[in-house]
Amino acid sequence: MGVKQRSKSLSALHSDLADTFFQLKVLNGQEKVHDHFEPFSLKAGHPILPQKTTVFQINIGKLCNQTCAHCHVDAGPDKKVENMSKDTLQKCLDILAKTDIPTVDITGGAPEMNPHFRWFVQECRKLGKNVMNLMQPHHY
Repeated sequence: MGVKQRSKSLSALHSDLADTFFQLKVLNGQEKVHDHFEPFSLKAGHPILPQKTTVFQINIGKLCNQTCAHCHVDAGPDKKVENMSKDTLQKCLDILAKTDIPTVDITGGAPEMNPHFRWFVQECRKLGKNVMNLMQPHHY
């Protein structure tokens, strides 16, 4: 039985916000959407200063079995071709091998729908990394 999609992703709706370059223009104040966006540092009440990187978060695809209005990556069932390739995942592993970043956070639409998900988790664990998949309530 298939999943009935109740809403569409931004790209399926042909929204300008589906384009990452348009998003960057909005974030840099070069384009307007609906409202003025106040800089986060003003909301935080202090400047944002860099810290040591402790989590390597990687979005490995936008394919998901659901379309949620709150989804920050505009994932959905119609995003079948937007999965990270094994070659790109290997490049991420090469970078991780050169760092002391202890945790890899795998995200996406539904990351486990990427055909290379299990392999990538296993390879991260071989590097001694803690692996999180926030779509699941446990660590690997």
